[in-house]
Amino acid sequence: MMTNRLLRYFPLLLLLTLLAPLTVVGQATPTGPGPTLSGILAKGEVTCGLNQNLPGFGFLDPNTGVVRGMDVDLCRALAAAIFGDSSAVNIIPYVDDSGLDDLRDGTLDVLLQNYPVSLSLEGTGLAFGPVTFYNGHSLMVENTSGLIDWPNLADATICYVAGSVTEESLLEEMNKRAIAFEAMPMGNLRDVSGAFFSGQCDAMAGDRIELEQVRRGSTDAASFNVWSEPRLMYNQAPFAPLLRYADEQWVGIVEWIFLGLIRAEDLGVSSETVSTLVRRDTEDETAYRARVGPSVSQFLTFTPEWLALPSSFMPTILRDVGNYGEIYARYLGETGDLPIPRSLNALAKDGGLFFVPAWR
Repeated sequence: MMTNRLLRYFPLLLLLTLLAPLTVVGQATPTGPGPTLSGILAKGEVTCGLNQNLPGFGFLDPNTGVVRGMDVDLCRALAAAIFGDSSAVNIIPYVDDSGLDDLRDGTLDVLLQNYPVSLSLEGTGLAFGPVTFYNGHSLMVENTSGLIDWPNLADATICYVAGSVTEESLLEEMNKRAIAFEAMPMGNLRDVSGAFFSGQCDAMAGDRIELEQVRRGSTDAASFNVWSEPRLMYNQAPFAPLLRYADEQWVGIVEWIFLGLIRAEDLGVSSETVSTLVRRDTEDETAYRARVGPSVSQFLTFTPEWLALPSSFMPTILRDVGNYGEIYARYLGETGDLPIPRSLNALAKDGGLFFVPAWR
């Protein structure tokens, strides 16, 4: 009898069990500033740690003493959203892993130090935010070498740093593709680049950003090419900001601000156009939507309560910092500090990996 009664009510018990966690999660969502955002508001600035030795991302200019790059602008975007002032930042440059401890103890609000997303770091009191740059390994070749695709590497000599992630991933890739080649492992990057530019090896393997730095620093950069097509790259190592684990609101703020930069580029909203696309004082909602379209009007005005940000946070970011495409062009475009073809970092509609969920 007892068994029959339990079976009769099992569907109801199962439904209540499934709904219980949803109720707890809903109750935990803050409606005002959470711990990280409260601390930022109290001190009046966003504290960001980043690399100071990687042109295009974070580079300390010895002439000005100012750190510049894509990661600096991502920090400025956070400040623009929170304070309406992109200059309300405290940039702390790092050359080692001490930024991880400073993030854990609350010295930093976010660490933008070009750490590839990894399983091990997620388990140390930290959480990765959204991917901001899709990096990976590639090959540099001379333009006239004829090495334009993987099959062309048969019997080629490839140099790389011995004992590195590059060696492991390259050997795995060549084995998977059943391509026989002549390996030339060397002690350090300087030796590898010297061997490549002197013609001792046909191709140089390495981190894509590292290869672009080496190419640009050569005496004849235009004569060499780093494979940048997505199908030619291997061992993906995307960069993402690191945050303290368990502050759900702050992780969400960082995520949606970055997604906003991508969404803005997708919609064609930039630092140059945003002033013409914001809602005018004389417009009601119907007239505004009719003028700019429902997607743009929703994007520039909708701010969920749980973010605890000003309703105008996206227009302010775009006015002061620009969208993702503008930031990329500023530092990684043809006239930037480290020109890198967008490739995987293009919008999905242009063959890249960046797409944005509905902004509603």
